[in-house]
Amino acid sequence: MGTTLCLMGFLLAPAQAAERTEWPIVPRLSQGQELVYRGSYTEAQTVSDEQVKRNHRIEIRVFVLDASARQTDVALFTVLRPKGIPKGRVEESVVELASLELAHIDGQGKVTIDGDAMVASPLDGPTSRDCGFFVEAPGGRAEVDKSWEIAEPGWPVRVWKLVGLVNVGSSRCLKLVGVQQSGTWGKPRADQAAWRRSDTVWLIPRLDVAQKVERVIEHREPGRQVATHKSTMVYELESSLQYPGELSKDRRREIMMARQFADVLTPLQAKGPRYTKQLEALQAKIDHHLENQPPTPYREAILQIKHRVEAARRGESPPAPITLVKDRPPAVAEMGSAAPDFAASDFNGRQSVRLKSLLGKPAMFVFYNPNSRTAEEQLLFAQKTQEAHKGVLTVVGFPMSDDAEAVGKQKTDLRLTILLLQGSGLRQTYAVNETPKVIILDAKGIVRGSYVGWGSETGPAVLADLKRMLTAP
Repeated sequence: MGTTLCLMGFLLAPAQAAERTEWPIVPRLSQGQELVYRGSYTEAQTVSDEQVKRNHRIEIRVFVLDASARQTDVALFTVLRPKGIPKGRVEESVVELASLELAHIDGQGKVTIDGDAMVASPLDGPTSRDCGFFVEAPGGRAEVDKSWEIAEPGWPVRVWKLVGLVNVGSSRCLKLVGVQQSGTWGKPRADQAAWRRSDTVWLIPRLDVAQKVERVIEHREPGRQVATHKSTMVYELESSLQYPGELSKDRRREIMMARQFADVLTPLQAKGPRYTKQLEALQAKIDHHLENQPPTPYREAILQIKHRVEAARRGESPPAPITLVKDRPPAVAEMGSAAPDFAASDFNGRQSVRLKSLLGKPAMFVFYNPNSRTAEEQLLFAQKTQEAHKGVLTVVGFPMSDDAEAVGKQKTDLRLTILLLQGSGLRQTYAVNETPKVIILDAKGIVRGSYVGWGSETGPAVLADLKRMLTAP
């Protein structure tokens, strides 16, 4: 059905369509219409150089509750099932996630839920409220080869571009590409992870909803050049049907009852045992609906609520909600807190060292400027400290410079054996606002000492604190 819809506009005027450079990007839906998308969600994560994969089948239904020129109200129903179960088997009913949301789409394609913009998807798991088949465009129009930005509170901007008309199988559709990424994606840092989300959407002209959606989300651990976690979601439009009369009413009724049951359950669920009677009454209403109303494709949403009611009556806690990974500011090393993780390279470019590989015994980090007049004194202090505490203390020097030649010459001239790692990428997370700076960590990586500047009293103070930490029980 989706293919038929995608072809209609070009059967009417193929010559004119090929010449167009500007297109409206506004969903054209009508009350009682239902879009059904099906596809897959795949995760691949590299853990200790081994790849772990998860595969799921995904189904998304969009049912139009009301439609006007200014706003379209829809129900978004997402079901996620483990992949690999043959169709027709009883196990196919196994559902990992079933989510029903009521959303609004304005004249520019912007989607909101409960008044909040809903354009971002989770970066760390399958989404429970995907709406990638709608694309927001300023003024509801887009021009070929021109990009536009969509701002999202708390997130980096998403940049969209209309590529043009392309083939999707035997169909001709509008191809749009959207990219959103953390500030560290293009500039890898030793102390910060990075992520990038790439969306490709093929829109059906004259309807301006997607024939196909593909989303790729990549994560990169600190100091890594390649992605260490990648998820891919792909789904296509299988049908777009207009339901008349009672068929439309049955779907609407089931959707609204599911939302009503969920709204009643939410305040009761956290303290289930205290609301036993209310939970029993809610379960009775759910059972009455299930027994007396004809089932629709949205029945799974009510069954999920029933399972949650039963769990609350047993005193079980509700499942933790899926969290969104935003572009948060990095953690900063503070006294008494865990030192931020990092992956810093040595100046020979032969290895990348993670903080966790340095733990297990106390550590002393020396952040210094190789060109400082006191740099030689600081480095010799670090060298002697390592020699005096061989086997019980790790000493690392972090030159705050990218001049590998100068750092290497200094290391050779002073005959240093301490580990030297690039420190410029740690300036923010280790709060190196000025040099030199010495930080002491205990064996678990907790910051136990911090010293800024260098004078005759600095060395003795560091050694005194080291002695107390090393001799403490």
